[in-house]
Amino acid sequence: MYKYRRRQTRIVFGEPLPEKPPPPKPVFRNIVAEALKVKAFLTEDPQRTYLHASQRFKVTKARISQLMKIADVLPREFVDYMGQCQDQTFIKRFSGKALLRIAGLKSPIKRQQVIGNLMEKIVV
Repeated sequence: MYKYRRRQTRIVFGEPLPEKPPPPKPVFRNIVAEALKVKAFLTEDPQRTYLHASQRFKVTKARISQLMKIADVLPREFVDYMGQCQDQTFIKRFSGKALLRIAGLKSPIKRQQVIGNLMEKIVV
């Protein structure tokens, strides 16, 4: 006889219930890859606007604006690297909020320093 306590007490005769499987690990979205897709969509046809992109990718115009800021302002080599990156630790570290915070910095040198510091923390 096995006794399980939850909302209600559950008693099972015979074999015990199988254990619950562990929850799957979260899969983070690569924001830079999304930004590159939006940028490619907009550059294919100069007549396309943020409204067309928002309808195509099913996000708001404000989100399209954020993605374009990420794609345009961040250093080119970083954007190229992150666009191809599959490492979940890098993708998690460089979330949408973190990338927008970095893109909001005034100085390109300061942006590069912040990116370098975050990458060093991941590698170490």
